[in-house]
Amino acid sequence: MRDLSGLKVLVTGANGFLGRNLLDRLIEHNATIHAVSRSIPSRPGRVHWIQGDLTNGDWLQELVTGMKPDVIYQLSSASQGAQGSQFVIPTFENDLRSTVNVLLAAKTSAQTRVILVASLEEPLRDGRPITISSPYAAAKASSTYYGLMFHQLYGVPVTILRPFMVYGPEQKAHKVIPYTIVSLLKGRAPKLSSGVRLVDWVYVKDVVTAFIAAAIKPEAIGAEVDLGSGCLVEVRGVIEEIHRQIPRSPTPLLGAVADRVKETLRHAETEEAMRILGWRATTPLSAGIGETIEWYRERLSHWD
Repeated sequence: MRDLSGLKVLVTGANGFLGRNLLDRLIEHNATIHAVSRSIPSRPGRVHWIQGDLTNGDWLQELVTGMKPDVIYQLSSASQGAQGSQFVIPTFENDLRSTVNVLLAAKTSAQTRVILVASLEEPLRDGRPITISSPYAAAKASSTYYGLMFHQLYGVPVTILRPFMVYGPEQKAHKVIPYTIVSLLKGRAPKLSSGVRLVDWVYVKDVVTAFIAAAIKPEAIGAEVDLGSGCLVEVRGVIEEIHRQIPRSPTPLLGAVADRVKETLRHAETEEAMRILGWRATTPLSAGIGETIEWYRERLSHWD
């Protein structure tokens, strides 16, 4: 794959889990990188950081009009899958409104490719009754429809990537894998649900490889692509693997927390990713868990 030299890339939500990993790869590919976030890192590196709020459509329109990016990665998200009604407005604002604002800004900037990040929590469009498990799922499903509409009706070159259960370095500590890792490294037994949910796990470095391909491949325009392994593994199996790789750590307390209701059971359809992006997940789960453990071990003092 060629590098991205000469391409001007705008990454929104750039200071999050996916954003930080994507920025590292974009630097390797020699892109000119502009990154939008509500908070700016203390060490910006080879990235031009812009502090801003994507829910402000006028501000974003002015930014994109002046910058004329070749590619926009829309990663801004509340990333909160909880089911309480207090998450309706945050997910509406940070997932749906921000995405529509990005699409509107891109519409006025000819040839700007937009890469949207969808979610495995979105309901399947296969004719079965629709179950929407959270405000986040509703916002993400709506964002996907808006992305398709902007491409089909207005000709905006949109690609929709749907990462499944992404894990790896830089993930927020309240997520199940980092929470378990940090707890065990500190000698504490993590309190978890039963862990019987089946999940399609995918390592973040593999996902970022697909993100890069989506910025280059002409076939990706107008496509909706799942990013996952295609295999389902119980959450408890991942917890047991983490426990195995941290010798002499406490036994995780599975079943100590109630399971969420209406969890999505879904694996990635991998054929389209290979056909359109030339991509498949290549990192074995045990290897990805090992790399993730070492990343958190090196930064253990950052967490209580």
